[in-house]
This record gives sequence, C-alpha cells and structure tokens, in this order.
Amino acid sequence: MYPDVWAQGGIFSFSGLDGPTEFQRNFMALTMTEKIGLKFISLSWPSGDEAYFYFDIDIAGIEKDRNTICAHDIIDVDTDIGRVSFVAVDYRTVMARAPENAITVVNVPGDYRIIKGEDEHTVSMSDDEALNIAARQCNGRREFVIRYGDAGDACCEDLWPDMDEIMAERRRYYETKDCSAALTSTARACMARAYGILKANVYAPEGLLEGCWTTPDRWPHKFMWLWDSVFHSLANVEIDHKLAQDTLKSVLALQREDGFIAIAADCFGRKSEEITQPPILAWGVWSVYAKTGDKRFLRYCYPRLRNYLAWDTANRDLDRDGLLEGLVEEDSDVCRCGESGFDNSSMFDYEGAGNSVEFNAFMANDLDYLSRIARELGDESAVTEIESGRDHIASLINDKLWDDEDGFYYDTDLKTGRFRRTRAVTGFLPLLAGIVPQDRLGAMIDRYLINREEFWTPMPLATVPRSEPTYCDDMWRGPVWLNVNYMIAVGLVKSGREDLALEIADRVCAIVERNYGQSGVLYEFYDAEDKKCPRHLARKGYTGIRAISDYHWSGAVYLLFKKRLWRL
Repeated sequence: MYPDVWAQGGIFSFSGLDGPTEFQRNFMALTMTEKIGLKFISLSWPSGDEAYFYFDIDIAGIEKDRNTICAHDIIDVDTDIGRVSFVAVDYRTVMARAPENAITVVNVPGDYRIIKGEDEHTVSMSDDEALNIAARQCNGRREFVIRYGDAGDACCEDLWPDMDEIMAERRRYYETKDCSAALTSTARACMARAYGILKANVYAPEGLLEGCWTTPDRWPHKFMWLWDSVFHSLANVEIDHKLAQDTLKSVLALQREDGFIAIAADCFGRKSEEITQPPILAWGVWSVYAKTGDKRFLRYCYPRLRNYLAWDTANRDLDRDGLLEGLVEEDSDVCRCGESGFDNSSMFDYEGAGNSVEFNAFMANDLDYLSRIARELGDESAVTEIESGRDHIASLINDKLWDDEDGFYYDTDLKTGRFRRTRAVTGFLPLLAGIVPQDRLGAMIDRYLINREEFWTPMPLATVPRSEPTYCDDMWRGPVWLNVNYMIAVGLVKSGREDLALEIADRVCAIVERNYGQSGVLYEFYDAEDKKCPRHLARKGYTGIRAISDYHWSGAVYLLFKKRLWRL
C-alpha cells in the first residue's frame, strides 16, 4: 500500500522517526506542481529564497504502475523517458536518480544552471550556507547527492550511500500499515498518504524536549502547536504508542510554572505569542492512555493538566461570571482570535471578547476527562472537585449560551449580555462535551446540522452556515475542517447518533479521497460547496498562501474517520 499520486506542493522531508533532525535549519522540500522535482526550503535562508532541483519532465509524463510511490521521503516513478527517484537520506541530504538523458536543472534566485557531467556544484543560499550537489554516472543512469551545509563544504563527493537500500527502508514504513483490501485503490493510496503525513511532520528530540514532537506541517507552520498536537496524538497512538505519548508530553514539557501553555513553541521553548489555544489536552491524554494503559504517562501528565486548566479558569474569565472568553486581537483584521483556533471566523466580527461557546465546551469536555484521569490515579478528593467544576460550567453553558428562540448555542457579549447571533459550527461543540439535553438535540440537528441551507453543505460541515451573510470560501468563514467534523462526530456518538457521525465521516472521506486522486495531497481545509480545489480557496483574505498541503491533523482525522475510531 503506497501513496501513488504525484503530490502537488506536498511535503518531502526526513522524519525524526528515522534519525536526528535540526529545527533551526529545518531543511525540507515541497514537491513541484508541474515538473518532477523539489523546491528546497530552510528556516535559516533569507525570506523568500528557495532552491529548485528538478528534471525537465512534466508530471503528466508519470506512468502509474504498481511500483509507483510518491511519499514524503521517497519518490519512485516511471516516466515517458524512464525511472526517476528521490529519497531523503538524513536531515540534510537527499539523493536523486534519473535516466542519463534527463535534463537536470538547479534554479535559485540569481542562479539558473543545467547540471551536466559528473562535477560537484555549490549553490550559495546565504553568506554561510549552501547546497552542495554532486553528480555521477551509475549503471546507465545519473545519481545526485544534494546536501545542505556550510558554505565552502565539499560534502558530497565522498557521500554515496546505497540509494536502493535506503529506498527499501523508506518503503517498509508503508508496507507495515494496515489497510482493508475491500477499499478502492484510491482510498488505499490516500490512507498511505495520511500515514506518511503522520511520519513526515515529526521532529526528533532536541533542545528542551526529550522525546519526538510534531508540527502541523514542516512548512510554513513548523512550530509545535497546542491543540494540533492533540489531534496528531489521537491517530499517532494507532501506529506508535511512544510517539503518541511524546507528542503530548512535549507540549506539557514547555508549560510555564503558573500553568500557561503557549499557542505554539519550538523545541528550545521560544514561544510565538503570549496566547494559548483550546483546552483539549486532557481529552488527548486520556485517549492515548486508554490505548496504552501506561500509568507512568498518566502520572506525568496529570498535575500539568490540572495546572493548565486552572490557569485558563483564572485568566480567561474577564467578568468573573464563570464563563470563559478567548482573547480577541482588536488590531487584527485577519486573525481576530488566534486563541480560539477559529481565528478569522465571523463570530469574532464584534468589538471585544464574548462569553465563548467553544472555549467553555472545550473546558467542560476537558474537565470530564481530567476527572477520569484523577479517578484512575486514585485521587478521589480531586474527582469531586473537578466534577463539580465541570457540572457548573455545563450548567452555565446551557443556561446562559442557549437561545430558546433560535434553538442554538451562541456567544454572548460581555458588556450587554445579549446573544451574538452569528451562527458558527462552534454551536455544536457542547455535543463533544456531552452536555446537550435530549429535548434540545433533535431540533438542533434537524434545524441546523442537517439543513442544506445551514451547515449541511455538499461537503459537511460548513464552519459558518450558508444562511450567514459572511459565508464565503475563506478559512473559518465557510470551508470545512476535518478536526471540527471529528469533534462533532464524537459528540454525536456520545449523544446516541452514531448513524449521523458515520454519514459525516463517509461523505468527508469520499471528498478527501477524490481530491487526493487529483492532486496527491490532503489539505488543511476544504470547499464546503465541493467545487474548488482547496488550493484555490482564500486564506484570511490572502491570495498568496492558500490551504496548506499535507496538513497533519487532516491526515490524522482522515485515518480516524476511515477506521471508525471515536475517541470518547
């Protein structure tokens, strides 16, 4: 089972599961969209600089067969002029191979060249750093070593590892993954791509982190993000128990003494902003423990989780009414509330913070799992306290954030106490917490969730409904995010509506697979109308960066949906 569609703009990188990585340089590549080749990127290069190494062969010339593999660390394809291969050797080395008659091009700002013969070439990327490229003839083909290093290094001429041996090792990762033979060939290949995403976005232990850690994508997000890491762990535990544990322990390892955990950080503890993200860590920790049964892991996480949720309670209730609010970034037009995770949603098109349905639903859900952890560890006195806090916030959500007139959960304005009647998919998140009364459930589902003029779009579920004036194709203002669908599906299962959860999963997976078959990647978010390729959707109003390719939680949730894994 291999991913077998050329990935247009997909991640190509050496995984921390295979050996050391180096965050500061973060040497990696993206596959090109027209030619068979790679666009190399590094954190330490001048902004916007990138190096293209490619063979002058259109991707349309790929001849698909049973040996084709287009993965995150190995590419091996037949073309109309012969076999072309790439493999990630280590964190700064890639090897390539092509027929002798393939025209080989290196293109960087101010330096375009065609590589001929068996010379070594140095391509300067900054005053201190360079790509060193060596070429040689080998059994009627040409092989290349592309190595990132310091300027002046002659680091390629003596580095000719056995390319076939490394390629066989990279293939084995996919050969060990389970996949039902009953699935279509596209679905099997898409599952393989998802498994590859889980591997590609892993960094090795470095700096302050003793275990592996994960990132949403090696470029451009590149840091370790709080709630992203939880979704990664939910799927990682299916393939590697230690990786799943390390994914969460790494987030907790960078916690401040007062309990605060930053939205994102690197392995040296450098934080991008003084804001946090939705509290879903206890859910992730319990889900991993339920699969592994490792109480040492639970004992490591438990005090840190209590400290984190206590920090949220103490610092995110501005009016001290018991309901939490995410910080609103008043001076930003494109990211109004990064702390929420739904950063540019139209539910933030108001002045100031509001009592938040999603923040409070997440808190109620995490307190539920924290109480399970406390009980499992025998801390019965804490169980009573935690459950009391959970019941209190659940009661406030149902009393203060439920609108009887509309039959929906809304944020409320801190100053006026009135509902902010901008519907968003966050109104369904009390399902995740398992706190929606049964007498509200059916009407809310019929009136909004499965209503085609609301959230039940051709690809469900829209992040704001079709009925909203702000509905469009820009990130959280309409497009579909797999992690949100998963949380709501889990909530539906908790509420006795697994039938609807399965329908969401099946519809989402079918569209993800079709997009994979067309472009070879899994995207950050998808068109709710199912008309546009995700790379053509808007991203916070920008036209440059669009939906990111090979987004980690999309791969993770796709696998969870495909395997019917509800992390309750």
